[in-house]
Amino acid sequence: MEIRPLRESEIEQSLELNAFAFQYELNDKVREKHKQLMKNVHTWVAADKDTLLAKLHLLPSEVFVGGEKMKMGGVTWVATWPEARRHGLIRELIDVSLEEMNKQEYTLSFLYPFSIGFYRKFGWELFADTISWKLTNAQLPKKSGIMRGSFARACIDDWHVLNAVYQEAASSYNGMVVRDEWWWRHVHRKTNNAQIVIYQNEQGRETGYLIYSVASRKMTVHEYIALDEITREEIWKFIANHDSMIDELEVKPPVDDPSRFLLPDPKIEESRKSYFMARIVNVQRFFEQYPFSLEEGQSIVLTIYDDQCSWNCGTFHISAGKGQNNVEFIQNSKRALTMDVKTAAAVFLGYLSAEQAQRTGQITGEAEEAEVFQQAVTSSAPFIYDFF
Repeated sequence: MEIRPLRESEIEQSLELNAFAFQYELNDKVREKHKQLMKNVHTWVAADKDTLLAKLHLLPSEVFVGGEKMKMGGVTWVATWPEARRHGLIRELIDVSLEEMNKQEYTLSFLYPFSIGFYRKFGWELFADTISWKLTNAQLPKKSGIMRGSFARACIDDWHVLNAVYQEAASSYNGMVVRDEWWWRHVHRKTNNAQIVIYQNEQGRETGYLIYSVASRKMTVHEYIALDEITREEIWKFIANHDSMIDELEVKPPVDDPSRFLLPDPKIEESRKSYFMARIVNVQRFFEQYPFSLEEGQSIVLTIYDDQCSWNCGTFHISAGKGQNNVEFIQNSKRALTMDVKTAAAVFLGYLSAEQAQRTGQITGEAEEAEVFQQAVTSSAPFIYDFF
């Protein structure tokens, strides 16, 4: 058995393993879609000669953290044939993928887990939830005409217009993917080519959009972005004007969207689910790039433990610098706050506050140092619209 990159002659084997593991029909349309996707990922396999036993795909990307872009490797399509399970193949593939990401200077890695506990063993931690709202027709906002600005239907060829709106919103969250044309087209295909509508304000600037579908008297808003309050209000008017067509509305909003509170009848059905996990691939690189709020002369000291990636273990002295933070390894310090790499991901990406982490024993150290640390961490909310 060997761990190596997927060979072109093995693509069909990979697709068959995918279809079996994730339980879908591998028809010609699905096969072609997945072949296109595989052109944009790096695939590592565990193989016995020419027979695939297990595989892992790595999606090269970037994400926003506190307004800064960081290189991120998305782990996806992790699968093993049942006869090859419980022989440590996935562990070996994960080890190789982390080493490869570190060599290629990735800062973070994201994944959607089949089991949160399983991936916690390898240093990933929850960092984002997903929210879904369900409204009846009677709970829609008051119907009225669009009086401020206008809506125009668009197609995915207008991705650059969508992207300008998306990027402005995405940069205010921790975890939103930096999209390009290929990814926009992929996102649209996953919605079965849903309707796209772009909002333009009274000054002629695009400040919002919806990607949605209507079928069987149900409206599903797969994604919507509003850059300001007027845009948000007009988008909800637009949604309400589908009242004659629908009995039910389902919306997937940004995690900090205030629309539920502002509805005439906020007693709607809301579900909140654990969604994506994050891992810091290289702690020093992450600290150098992270947008700390540190005043001149101010510093923090952090001790990080990482059972999987030895290069991340150590005590780091961090202070503000020009262009990037000054980060240096030091000997153990009485000032140091101590945490493992999983807690670091949750706290730095805003899923868990430093105060919560210290109170629950995830961070150890002096309360005064934890307070300085919390003030230095970005206040951006953790959120990701994408799935891979």
